[in-house]
Amino acid sequence: MNGDNILLIGIDNTKVNLKQIYSTNKTSELMDLYGTESIFIEPFNILKNQFEAEEIYIMNLDSWDDLKEDEEIFSQYDFTYIVPLDLRLTDSYDDIFESRRYYYSQLLVWMTERTNSTVIMTGIHARYYNTLTEYLNHEKDEVSTIKNMISNLRKNNLIYVANNLADYNNANVVLSGMLLNDISEYPDYDFIGQAVFDIDYCDVDFDLVFFKNNFLRTTTVENLKNFDEITFIKSVTVDRIIKYIRRHWPEMNDFIGTAFSDYKMIKITERTKEYLKTLMDWIIYDFNIISVTSVQNPDSTVGIHINLEVWPKFTTEKYTMEMII
Repeated sequence: MNGDNILLIGIDNTKVNLKQIYSTNKTSELMDLYGTESIFIEPFNILKNQFEAEEIYIMNLDSWDDLKEDEEIFSQYDFTYIVPLDLRLTDSYDDIFESRRYYYSQLLVWMTERTNSTVIMTGIHARYYNTLTEYLNHEKDEVSTIKNMISNLRKNNLIYVANNLADYNNANVVLSGMLLNDISEYPDYDFIGQAVFDIDYCDVDFDLVFFKNNFLRTTTVENLKNFDEITFIKSVTVDRIIKYIRRHWPEMNDFIGTAFSDYKMIKITERTKEYLKTLMDWIIYDFNIISVTSVQNPDSTVGIHINLEVWPKFTTEKYTMEMII
């Protein structure tokens, strides 16, 4: 495991622990709190029993409008994967103050703007469509609508997966579990059953992750992309490496509040190198520390900016990033 966690968000029939973050490792405790018919039971068991998820959080809402009040929770916890249950990509609400329509998926992406979280959403199950063409046309319309609405946000924080696994009601739950694997490897599992419809790459020219039947091997997850426009960051396998690097950045609190000096710059550089070396031959091929500088913040405090390049696995391109302490 990579120290990842998953937040399941949904509207349960029970009005228990509304807008609170709840965590447990036992299905029995979940049933005692939310009841045996809770919408959280099945996803929890899938993640716990099939994918061996170590950290699963539950957030029960009275309505999806509750999300408008929970921005601090998302920034405070910095969840790895946020998985809404039974929320469609274009489910919307009207803002009476701005006299315009917004989408809950748009709101979720906005709320994770300052985090390393990834929202994974899915749509109506493919079993309810008569033909593949009908199904993909609907999904393409959904994606096109939202892509226009999040153009100025961190689009790499949103993944949309086709709900086309025959044995599961929520493909986004399955995908979040698959992404708990070692991030140096492509997510691949052999017990997710058959896919509804034989979808292939030639059928999909938009940002839709899908599950594919194979004759010589098990069902696989394909077109593993987020909504970003930058080619290599659009790849979920690369994006989660970058987010891992940021999320696990070493503590440098002992450098905060002291005068910036050459000695301090050297020690920060050394600690950064030590951290990045632990990632070599695992999730990055190489790295280069460009600079360590002090910058005057608007509030008169001094920030330390570390600029570096990394060459992540799954791409031949380098990624330039900045860490601020």
